[in-house]
Amino acid sequence: SLMLHCFAVFGVARADVVEIGDGGTTNNTYLPGYNYFNYSLSQQIYTAEEIGMAGTINSIAFKNTRTEKTRTYNVYMLLTDKEAFANGTDWVAMSADDLVFSGELTFAVGEWTTIEFETPFAYDGASNLLVGVADVTGSYSNSPHMACLVFDATSQAIRANRDGSAYDIAAPGVSGTVMNVKNQIQLDITASGVPVCNKPTLAVSEITHNEATLTIGGGSGTYNVQYKLASATTWTNVASNSTNTTFTLSGLTPLTAYDVQAQSVCDGGATSDWTTASFSTTAQAELVGDAWSDDFEGATCGWEL
Repeated sequence: SLMLHCFAVFGVARADVVEIGDGGTTNNTYLPGYNYFNYSLSQQIYTAEEIGMAGTINSIAFKNTRTEKTRTYNVYMLLTDKEAFANGTDWVAMSADDLVFSGELTFAVGEWTTIEFETPFAYDGASNLLVGVADVTGSYSNSPHMACLVFDATSQAIRANRDGSAYDIAAPGVSGTVMNVKNQIQLDITASGVPVCNKPTLAVSEITHNEATLTIGGGSGTYNVQYKLASATTWTNVASNSTNTTFTLSGLTPLTAYDVQAQSVCDGGATSDWTTASFSTTAQAELVGDAWSDDFEGATCGWEL
């Protein structure tokens, strides 16, 4: 179920607190994180239908109902077309570009713990929303454990936990557990009436010693693109306000690391945050033997009519 709490203040944008979940009392120790391990990782899918509006997401809140715990969380958000997790390895790759909060949190008992975003998230109102939480505390606490409210949702959450090291958010490399519940949450969303300008996706492929292909998708359909040496601070423009979705970088240096970025350009000149990717060129192929030389000794050339 979905609940809206609206706050209107003259002269400022309206903030809507969207509460997602059935309002029940069922709780779960594993979501969004499990404090009995040093590290944990979870991803949960919330549908566009559940959220019900577009706007800027300023915060997310979870309600702990059992024991107060203090943990260090990294919280990520990104748009997704995924509706469910197919299996324990069906993680969505996340990156530093998706980070909306990083810090220590105390989850009091019986209260909504609101996580105010350092980087508010532009939500388009049409895509599903993926919420990723990495518990990077590095230590555990014993029972009784924190337990946050959840509601039934088939295969819309996945989680993993361990003691050894924090998870690689881009490629967790573990088989997690797919859950049939997900957290009840509150999202604070500002609907300003200004169209949301969403970040595009960016992939690098067909990498050779001197070329690479960039493929861009999503976002507004119009893009700014740039690249640079990974060691440099100055970017080189590839395209501005372009509707192309594929770009070829040429004249690159073999065995060299590069960074690339793409940005959506929206109505009125608004731009999204940059999406960043990195890659390295390959070694240049060497010619083998005398494959390209021949003195043609003893050869006879001519024409016959």
